[in-house]
Amino acid sequence: MELLRKRKKKNRAHWKYIAEQIKIRGIKILITQTGYWKLKLQGSPVTKNIKVFFVTLDEDGDLFVKNPAKKWRAIVETDTDGTFVITTREVEESEKIKKIDRFSEVLCNLLYKK
Repeated sequence: MELLRKRKKKNRAHWKYIAEQIKIRGIKILITQTGYWKLKLQGSPVTKNIKVFFVTLDEDGDLFVKNPAKKWRAIVETDTDGTFVITTREVEESEKIKKIDRFSEVLCNLLYKK
């Protein structure tokens, strides 16, 4: 029981740390962690087929312009299976970066892939 309490406390501390980092660094910390978990999942034969998608508000505007791409857009294009931006602004879409409106289309294609 004590071990379980320690784990919960450690887990809460971890998520508190992540929340603080998001406030400080914004979207960049989330992109980095998404890429990290994508690599971790690809390392196991059991989880290698899991798709990793990133959904963001992109308040910094790092993902809106395709050329010249900002550093974080290039990382998202490389490290994820897809990124969906929640915005009313125009986003220069690519194969991996799309507006949230296209999420259901992509999900249906994955689920009913022939």
